[in-house]
Amino acid sequence: MIKVVSLITIIFIMLTPALAIVGEPVTDTLTGTLVEEQIIQDATKGDVELNMMFFTETASSDDGLYYVCRRGTDTVAYFGASMVKYLSRGTAFTLEFPGSSSVLPTGEHPTGSKTNYMYGNDPSLWKTGIADCAELRYTEIYPGIDLVYKIHDNNLKYEFVVSPYADSDVIQLDYVDAETTEIVDDVIVVTRNGEKIADTQLAVFQNNGAIGVGCHFSYNERNNVYFNLDEYDHSMELIIDPVFFAYSTFLGGSSDDAGYSIAVENGYTYITGYTESSGFPITHSSATYSGDKDCFVTKLTRDGQSLVYSTYFGGSGDDSAYGIAVEDGYAYISAYVQSLDYPTFNAYNDTYNGGFYDGAVTKLAVDGESLVYSTYLGGSETDGAFGIAVENG
Repeated sequence: MIKVVSLITIIFIMLTPALAIVGEPVTDTLTGTLVEEQIIQDATKGDVELNMMFFTETASSDDGLYYVCRRGTDTVAYFGASMVKYLSRGTAFTLEFPGSSSVLPTGEHPTGSKTNYMYGNDPSLWKTGIADCAELRYTEIYPGIDLVYKIHDNNLKYEFVVSPYADSDVIQLDYVDAETTEIVDDVIVVTRNGEKIADTQLAVFQNNGAIGVGCHFSYNERNNVYFNLDEYDHSMELIIDPVFFAYSTFLGGSSDDAGYSIAVENGYTYITGYTESSGFPITHSSATYSGDKDCFVTKLTRDGQSLVYSTYFGGSGDDSAYGIAVEDGYAYISAYVQSLDYPTFNAYNDTYNGGFYDGAVTKLAVDGESLVYSTYLGGSETDGAFGIAVENG
């Protein structure tokens, strides 16, 4: 059976973050957490770029967000039940689909990399071995219509897949928290908190581009945006393909991230540092995420083009991983932590010792999905562990 497809490409126009972005936090509606108003600082030689894009499950769905799209450690978008939140430099734009069914997204086409969350000191709350995906599908979001998000040329795009004779007129777009939504010269411009995103370059065709179909953006009687299509052959595939831009007055990503240390073994690259990616929907063992720093370790493939795994760990306070060493595939991390609930396992010391910060040492399993050991290291005053070396385990 031939299907009808409506396709929207999403391009985020911003400087790829060099993981050296700082700024003042502002409160957003996104899960009640903090997001950052950012400015780019000069990158140092130790900064690391992570530019791969993928979909993965969130650490917790308590806030109604089930999947996240990341570019490296930087958050691009969140996905809830028939709802998407795009992030442009820390500002969230919520897109809903009026009249749709309440559908949860499902990941498709695994990329081969994995994401692990080890937050807090209760292992039963950790999520590990989550397969990162190249596509995300909302099945039957409207009758006979699927909504599919994809990664293409390191950009985010989505498409409506319309089965033959399904009613494409039911598709509606509503940016519910936008201050203004305007259609200007067949471009949708959405504004919020001084940030702007836009749908533009609308092209519609059938038969792999051989047949063009007229289409433009319009408002319906409920002031929602829909695709106003000319007549087309409903028995053939249809592609609706505008380009989606996110832009702002500053160049940067949507998070404050830093890569502090790097190690290489057998051609694989390991990076560690901290992430303050805006709005991680994370639930710690004792507190919900509040914009504090969490540690990460990311392992890249030999060609540097994709991820083997990316693991996030920390507690409810500011935690930063400063040093990394690798031996036989095991990653050893030294850290400077503030959390009373930092994840510990097989620990020399499983209790925070005092002072403003404590040192910590963590050893990850080869697949990054579990801890071999993790321990506090310090005394009654402020301590930190900034470097690490390993020999024969």
